[in-house]
Amino acid sequence: MLTLGGSAVVALVALATYLNKMDNQAAWIPGLAGAWVSATLFALDWRNSQIIRHCYVTGRELEKSLGIEADHGFYTGLAPKPMISYSIVLRTFFAATFASSLITGVIAWSA
Repeated sequence: MLTLGGSAVVALVALATYLNKMDNQAAWIPGLAGAWVSATLFALDWRNSQIIRHCYVTGRELEKSLGIEADHGFYTGLAPKPMISYSIVLRTFFAATFASSLITGVIAWSA
């Protein structure tokens, strides 16, 4: 997801720069498109993390029902830990690109 988000943002910034140099009135479109892409990827990552969390809970319950000891179970060891995860990094990146793209689009639109 980070590769897709980063590629989309770079492509939209390049398009906005090109349109701005050409004095095109549509220079605001890439900014708003970047905000839309970032918001969509943020929502996809949030939903993906919910699905994975539910899979881990189901795996833990399955291990318990099969009588697998807590020390030897795969999913039992995947209990949530307080740390910075990849999902938090992604969501921070998507929120930052959403805000910057939206601000850029609004500034280009009002100019």
